[in-house]
Amino acid sequence: MSDQLQHQPQEKRQIPPSILVLMVIFFLLFCFIFIWGISPVNEEGSISAPIHASTQAVYGIEDNRLIPRISKNIIRDVILDHNPYATAEIAQRMSSLLANLQTPVPEVTLSLKNQAIATSLASTESPAFTSTAFPTASLEPSPFPSPTALATTIPTVLPTALPPVFIPTSTPIPQQPQPGIQVVKKLASYEDNDSSNSITFGDRLWYEFKVSNTGDTSLSQVSVEDISFSLAVSCPNSKLAAGNSMVCTADTFHSVTAQEVNAGEVTNKALASGDYDGVYYQDTDKLTLPIEQNPAIQVSKSLRSYDDNDSSGGITQDDGLWYQFDVTNAGGVTLTNIGVTDDTFAIPITCPSTVLAPSASITCLANTSHIVTLAETQAGQVVNAATASGAFNGTTCTDSDTLTTTVIAPGLTSSISGQVRNDVDGDGDFSDADTGIPDVTIELYDGSCTVGVDCYSLQTDSGGMFSFADVPAGSYILFEQDPPDYVSTADSVSPNDNQIPVTVSGGVNSSGNIFLDWVDLSVCSDPDPVSGFVLSSSPADGETGVPLSTTTLFVTFNTPMITFGSGSVLDINNFGSNIANSTLGGNVPILNILYDSTTKTASLTIDTSDSQWQGGSEFLLQVKSVIRNACGVKQDVTVDIFFTTE
Repeated sequence: MSDQLQHQPQEKRQIPPSILVLMVIFFLLFCFIFIWGISPVNEEGSISAPIHASTQAVYGIEDNRLIPRISKNIIRDVILDHNPYATAEIAQRMSSLLANLQTPVPEVTLSLKNQAIATSLASTESPAFTSTAFPTASLEPSPFPSPTALATTIPTVLPTALPPVFIPTSTPIPQQPQPGIQVVKKLASYEDNDSSNSITFGDRLWYEFKVSNTGDTSLSQVSVEDISFSLAVSCPNSKLAAGNSMVCTADTFHSVTAQEVNAGEVTNKALASGDYDGVYYQDTDKLTLPIEQNPAIQVSKSLRSYDDNDSSGGITQDDGLWYQFDVTNAGGVTLTNIGVTDDTFAIPITCPSTVLAPSASITCLANTSHIVTLAETQAGQVVNAATASGAFNGTTCTDSDTLTTTVIAPGLTSSISGQVRNDVDGDGDFSDADTGIPDVTIELYDGSCTVGVDCYSLQTDSGGMFSFADVPAGSYILFEQDPPDYVSTADSVSPNDNQIPVTVSGGVNSSGNIFLDWVDLSVCSDPDPVSGFVLSSSPADGETGVPLSTTTLFVTFNTPMITFGSGSVLDINNFGSNIANSTLGGNVPILNILYDSTTKTASLTIDTSDSQWQGGSEFLLQVKSVIRNACGVKQDVTVDIFFTTE
């Protein structure tokens, strides 16, 4: 029996449900009494709590109800139990709620009934319960707000009084200096070398530069640099006060080049700089000037030689004529496609170049000759025209020239005759009964000989008469060599230069060619041993500081000079074809010579665009003794004229 009782399983004891209900009720009453005992109550049986610290999570701001005094952890647990949102959003809302629960609230006066309780609550650690006033809420729990309500921003309650804020007084920042400089470049003047009233090739440009201090500080070491042409620039001062200006000028000029003319403009850039406190301030200005583009071409046709097939000494039927064509660029731009057309005979012509720079010249030659025809022989002349052309920027310019060549009919010749007379009173009157001068040399120049060397010549007879017989048809010049101690007073054809042009054809004679001479020992005596036959010059021998703007040199002779042949004053070779730069060892070409028989002065135009025409150089102009005076005397002294440019 005992063993049976020992191994019989024991029944499990269970607590009756009624006892469990009583225990739960007892626990809830205990909790309620405990909370009621430690919480301040009001007349409605609720506690005062900082409603602002919990309304964001549970209550709306307008929900003025009392809530039980519970810890913030309990409130968090309740929220976590009832909040339907994701864990991340709950954490965010709890962070905001906990921050608001600890926010101070304004103080209010409690009712008399609650003063004692408020006093005891003031010593508690909960940050949510202070002696401040807050809206009360009923004990009924409030349902959780919707997500929209949870997101509503709760305004922050600021203390009624804020401590004063100290704002320090700001110190004014001094204004920084503003340095500045400006340059304006302009054309001060230019040398209009071709009198075109516009800027063209070879004209000289002089620049000036206005420099202004546009800042509020003075500038030092102020200078201007010509960037494009590297011209030296001078300024009146190296310092410039604020707001002031000054004009700087270029020390030299710029000559317009062919490249600039072809471009139609000349552009130059300048740089101005000034120093302030070790920093250089700069400004640039660019000046562009238009250049007149005037393409032009000139052609001169001449007989280079002829084939004297019948050895007649003149141009006759069946002789061959060889032509040449001198083409010059008479404009200010470079011409291309240079060519010459023989308009009359369609003879092919070859030019050494198809490009021609301004003022440059070339000689084009006929590839074949023209054979003189019977009709031309009967007419006594050959007339031929030619046209030269050149192009610039799609525009073609042309020029034509006509040459007339005399043809001698077979068996028809002429004579040329005249007299040299002694003009006793020196009045140049051909009607006076003056006697002839014997033994005077007369030469007949036909364009192919050299006067005084191989031209036709003879001596006047005792009555001063002369006559050239059997002269082929053509154009000639009679040249008289004045006898010693005589000077010419008049020629039957002006001017008075001891030259008479004559043309004969068809067997017709030319007579009445008169030269009048007058004895003048002072003129026809030997020249001054120092100056030779040169009376003066400009620049003078030994002159210094000659301006670079000088384009013409003048030489005045002490007697009239002849103007044709190898001894002509117009022959460039008699001046060496150039002036020598003794300093640099080069030459400046002579472009042209003019002679004034009234003043007995030769004008020599030089090429100042040549690189040898430089300032501070010594130049030599040499007048050779081969030049003849009007008395027919070849001078034995070569005159050297030295001068130095500025």
